[in-house]
Amino acid sequence: MDTSKLAKRLARLQEKSSGGEGKNIWFKSGEEKTKIRQVPYPHEVNGEPFIEVYFHFNVAGHRSIVCPKMTHGQPCPICELAEEFKSMGNKDSWKMYKKLAPKLRTYSPVIVRGKEDDGIKLWGYGSTIYESLLEKYMDPEWGDLSDPKSGRDLTVWTIKQGSTGNDTEFDKPKMDVSPNSSPMLTKKSDIIKLLEGMPNYLNDGATFPVRSYQELQEIVRKLADVDDEEEDDVPSKIEKFIVEDSSDEDDDDSDDDLSAKLKKLLD
Repeated sequence: MDTSKLAKRLARLQEKSSGGEGKNIWFKSGEEKTKIRQVPYPHEVNGEPFIEVYFHFNVAGHRSIVCPKMTHGQPCPICELAEEFKSMGNKDSWKMYKKLAPKLRTYSPVIVRGKEDDGIKLWGYGSTIYESLLEKYMDPEWGDLSDPKSGRDLTVWTIKQGSTGNDTEFDKPKMDVSPNSSPMLTKKSDIIKLLEGMPNYLNDGATFPVRSYQELQEIVRKLADVDDEEEDDVPSKIEKFIVEDSSDEDDDDSDDDLSAKLKKLLD
């Protein structure tokens, strides 16, 4: 495994943390511990078991929207709008930028111990778990946790909001790495069959579907659908479509006209 590539991922993650925790998408939140094993992802260079997907969250009634720009390098009208807000340089526009900006979630193909016959599941997690995993992979004492012959199992669970040991307002994912290495499956033929049958989750069009540019433009238009007579109230009208982000930061105020910027963007 190319640890230099993993080091770049870690550096980028530490520089631009998405904030908050991801939620495991394949089992219910709770304190029950589950043992899993990361599986090499053959559609990634060197089989790294990390699938990075960027989302716009809670925009115009949509819980999550895959960002085509950050995920696939394609144009994204929501990112264009976010950058317009960022360029204005005042407090209200900065808040809008933070809410519209794409946020990273990472996924790994895994098998659940005791349920290997169920096949591969996708485990989703946030920046804290991702950073911890990358550090383990880069540490020669731990090595490649997903190695089919000598990798290590993970134990994952969730401390619910309000529980002892959870100092956040969200459910808090936790993870331990087994100190002992073990084979992924007993038979080599079963490992080969498992890996050969794995979908290309990022590009299969179903797991993380990407909306067209025109569809995303329509979502942006909903955010800009304000009355000309109430242009001074544009920030609050747009804000109703977007969930508050606790990581917002204040900037200096300015007299930029948000409504004019929006109209120019959509012309």
